Amino acid sequence: MNGRSRLKMAAEIALIALTVGSLSVGTYAWFSMQNRATATLWSMHIVKGLSNKLKYYRGNYDPASASYTGYPDIRMSGVGPSNASTVSSYASDFITVPGGKFSSGGPLDISHLTPGYCQTFSFEVGNDSGADIPVEMDLTSFLSPESPTNRIYDGGNTDCPITLGSAIDIYAKGYELSDDDVANTAFANSFVKDYMEAAPEDRFTYHDIRDGAGQKYVLYDGMIPGKKTYIVFLTLEFTDLGDTFYAYEGTDGTYLYYVRSPNGSSDCYQGLTFALKDIFIKNPE
Repeated sequence: MNGRSRLKMAAEIALIALTVGSLSVGTYAWFSMQNRATATLWSMHIVKGLSNKLKYYRGNYDPASASYTGYPDIRMSGVGPSNASTVSSYASDFITVPGGKFSSGGPLDISHLTPGYCQTFSFEVGNDSGADIPVEMDLTSFLSPESPTNRIYDGGNTDCPITLGSAIDIYAKGYELSDDDVANTAFANSFVKDYMEAAPEDRFTYHDIRDGAGQKYVLYDGMIPGKKTYIVFLTLEFTDLGDTFYAYEGTDGTYLYYVRSPNGSSDCYQGLTFALKDIFIKNPE
């Protein structure tokens, strides 16, 4: 794996205070040298009666490099509980995105994120009505263009292109926001540490398909009581787990063939992109 390679996110966020709130961020691109990607959008839509406040985790920031490099997955070799990222206080460690907008080098600029590292955000979803409301957070549209040259070799199947979506993991879990910061901090650590260590469910199980249109991944579903707020923690990771590694197998014409192997690497994803296009916070259908 090329340690200098990075996961590129060109992001721009805008909050619109209408009956439907919208925010947009950009594209992830695993690139090497001059391989870069064209930005696309991630839009969030919130139904009337709900509110949302987006925050980022202070642990996403590395003072040594003065950039948002993310923090290592607790499951990586050499990390474990003793070296894992820890939330000291939810109130101070989760910070509202300034103005809800992207700025170069800001909390939504994750251009320095490498495989095996995470970025965590919290969505404080409020129920403004007096009645309990069932809520879903759904990823409904995404793009993960196929590699023009890299193909998976799987016995007789040699036509499946490699896509960056295979290496993207999304984890989410919700808790009721408390008036007590100690309780909220415990919730945050139970997600950032305990949940991630216990082989969590990847809410995005996209593998080797070319178009995410028309598919739906439920990132969170639950009931929000009237006049209450839930924290939905969301972690995005460019995984460094062996089940997403590929080893070079050989060349045939213009194609390079790879096989899944825990002894491989993430190099075959270089130059590819992945875009979250639409996330809805809404009532279940």
